[in-house]
Amino acid sequence: MSAADFYGWVPPTLQTANFSDCDVAAKWLAATVNSLYNGTHDNDPPMQVTFDYISTFVPSNMSLPTFGQAAQWFGSGIDPDFYQAMIEYPFEQCPAQICNALVWTGDADLAGIGVMVVFYLEAVFATMYFVLLAVDQWEPFRRRPHHRRRWTWVVGAFQESLQAFMDTGLLFAIAMLVAGVYRHGSSRLHPDKTHSIYQLTNATYIAIFSVFPPLMLQMVTHHKRRLRIRATLWLAVVALAVAIVALYFSLTTSTGRVLNLLDRESAITDLIWEADCEPVDLRGALDDLILTACSLLALNCLVWFYHTLVPSSLRDRLRGGFHACLGRHAQKPGRYGRSWWDNVRRTAKIVNGVLCGLIMWALLGLFTGYRSAVLSSMGTSNSDGSWSFSQVFALATWVPVAIDLVTIYIYGAQESLEGKVSENFQVVEVNEKNPLMDAGGGEMGGTVYRSDLDPYQVVEPTTYTQLGQTGVPGPVHTAGDYQDDTGAYKGPQPTTYEQTGTYDPSAPYAQQGNYVSPTAYGYDRMGTHDGQPPNYGQPGHGGGQP
Repeated sequence: MSAADFYGWVPPTLQTANFSDCDVAAKWLAATVNSLYNGTHDNDPPMQVTFDYISTFVPSNMSLPTFGQAAQWFGSGIDPDFYQAMIEYPFEQCPAQICNALVWTGDADLAGIGVMVVFYLEAVFATMYFVLLAVDQWEPFRRRPHHRRRWTWVVGAFQESLQAFMDTGLLFAIAMLVAGVYRHGSSRLHPDKTHSIYQLTNATYIAIFSVFPPLMLQMVTHHKRRLRIRATLWLAVVALAVAIVALYFSLTTSTGRVLNLLDRESAITDLIWEADCEPVDLRGALDDLILTACSLLALNCLVWFYHTLVPSSLRDRLRGGFHACLGRHAQKPGRYGRSWWDNVRRTAKIVNGVLCGLIMWALLGLFTGYRSAVLSSMGTSNSDGSWSFSQVFALATWVPVAIDLVTIYIYGAQESLEGKVSENFQVVEVNEKNPLMDAGGGEMGGTVYRSDLDPYQVVEPTTYTQLGQTGVPGPVHTAGDYQDDTGAYKGPQPTTYEQTGTYDPSAPYAQQGNYVSPTAYGYDRMGTHDGQPPNYGQPGHGGGQP
């Protein structure tokens, strides 16, 4: 094409062009990629930044074009090889600048500030619960009653709020796993839509991380309430975890699937990010940690299947054979009167919980480093560093757990738990001195659960009263309580003369029961009776000492 075709401007050739300004070249490539993503490249290309870029690679011994000359050359006269060279220069020579200039939104749903705070709150809460409840199994301060009472009060708050935390953690893990599986599945079913590899990676890491807080807490959970519901939730967690790990590694090990995601103009940003911006070392470390985490999850799955699917009779026989091989009896006493097998099982669970905690913090720490590296390399368009409505909303996830913990610590377990049920029910403490064992329901059909399930049980008021009337020990009434004409308990029985042998001059005999009967303690033994109430304190009138 002649020089006249470009209004008198002679463009440089590919051999004479001087590509040297990374900042302008990166801005041009980022703007071009963004116009391709938005579908405006043909009708509204970024001409101003294109003119700036052309002006930078014109040799100093050649004249610079005007905006019209540059637009005409770029729109109709540029050689395809020259255009390819304009793209390759910033892509290959300016990775830092191109990453900073890319219009890249990140993944605020999983890597935003508010969501990261939620992840750290869960990890901190899980660690606090695990450490305190694990230490409590070794019965600290058992020789110091004052310290033991304080310790029991503090640990009691964690123990009684543990079940709510466990349920919330399991539901949170299931939600994260479902979201991750959905992301991966959508990328397979709808590759034409926008699916960032960065977002798929985040979904996998966070989903696996979310499994470990409840798994760690499971190691210090002793209550046996809602066993079937809990087992169902764990079954869902196991199935979803297997699915998301399989989807993730099938993506990262398949070049065809990756190219399928990137084979569209709107995915050029992801292609550039994969090539120039991703912290590859941290990504590799996270992949290795995911494999380690999956190994620990697989081990726990085997234990879970053993306790869930193997009949208890068979487990007892296997345990008996194990003890026979070791030459130890299953009930041989150990520390604090526990059997040797109980000590071994407890220690194994604590070690397992410690490993789960280490994996949990390693996943969260590496993901934080990975996120920070991405955040520092990408530009201001990355939304990971800004707050959004959903991130603020996510902060409320663990607020109920914190409220439970603080409330039980301040008011005690029984009062706090009773505040969660309606007035039709009451909370009864169950302990060694008060074993509510399979008590039947009252008129309202209430049921008291077995004492080996929870230290606090919810019963209906009629059942609660019947327990006291039938002599089942419990915090229903004390030994001195008495019943009035209606059958209601009215507190301690008033002290009577025949109970103590003393006279209380501060109260009338008929009101306080000081006068019991004409035959009480020597009244008719003295042989006198004048028809008047006895004059206590004088011989012959029912007074004096018995």
